[in-house]
Amino acid sequence: MEGYIYWGITFSPEETEKNDYLNFIEDGTFISVDEGKLENGTWKWDLKNKSLHLCDSKSNKPIIFGIIKVTKNELILLLKDNEDSIKLKFLAEK
Repeated sequence: MEGYIYWGITFSPEETEKNDYLNFIEDGTFISVDEGKLENGTWKWDLKNKSLHLCDSKSNKPIIFGIIKVTKNELILLLKDNEDSIKLKFLAEK
C-alpha cells in the first residue's frame, strides 16, 4: 500500500500499515495484510458499477470499494462508510 489520498495528496500509511498489501490471484481469491494481520478470501470485479467486492474468509458480507483508477502499476480504491470516505492507493510490486 502506497498510502491514503486526501485532497489530491498521497499520505504515507500509519506505522502499523507500512507493510500492508493486497494480492489478487487469478482464481478469484486474494491474500492481504491489513495492519499487520494476514487475511484471505475471494474477490470479484463489478465492472458495471465500477466496484470491487472483497469477502474475507471470516465474513459473509463483502467490503465494497469503488474503483477510482486501475492501471498495470496502480490501483486506487474508494471506501465509504456512514461517516467518512477514504481513497486507498496501491502500487504494483517492484
